Amino acid sequence: MSAPGWYPDPGRPGQQRYYDGRIWTDHRASTPPPPPPPPKQPASTKKVLLVVGALVAAILIISLSSKDDSKPTATSPATTYTKTVTPTSAPDATDRLFITTLRNEGIPVRSEDDAVLKARALCLTFDKHPGTSIEEATLGFITKVETTFTPQQGAFFIGAAVAGYCPEHRTW
Repeated sequence: MSAPGWYPDPGRPGQQRYYDGRIWTDHRASTPPPPPPPPKQPASTKKVLLVVGALVAAILIISLSSKDDSKPTATSPATTYTKTVTPTSAPDATDRLFITTLRNEGIPVRSEDDAVLKARALCLTFDKHPGTSIEEATLGFITKVETTFTPQQGAFFIGAAVAGYCPEHRTW
C-alpha cells in the first residue's frame, strides 16, 4: 500500500483526499495550483556582453582623457574627426546598405547623414589609433557619441561601420 498523505481523488477531479496509510478518510481539499516555474536565468551571453561593455567603457574613457593633440578629447571624441568628414551630396550604395543594415537590426537612425558621418568618423578614429579593440570603441561610442545606444547597439553600429567603410580595420 501507499504511504499516508494527500492523493488526487479519482471521484472528484480537482480535489485531493487523505489516505491514512490503511484507509481513505473523509478529509478532502482542493488541489493546490502547481508551483510557479523557476525564474529564467539570463543568458550567459548577456552577462558577458555587459561585463565586456563596462570594461570597454572604462578603458576608452581612460584612453580618451589623454591631452595629446593627436587624439580626441574626452569631451568631444567625435567632433575632432567629424570636422574632416563631410556628407556626400547624395547617399551612395554603401551609405544605403549601411543605413538599411542598421534599421534591419532595430538600431535607431534619427538622421541618415548623421549616422553616415559617425560611421566614417569611426573609421578615421581607427586610422589614427590602430589596434583599438571593438570593446574600447564601443565603450567610447556609447558613452560619448551615441549615449542612448545599448552596448549591443553600439557594437553593432561599429561593426556595420567597419564592414561598410573601413574593412581593413576588421580585426575581431
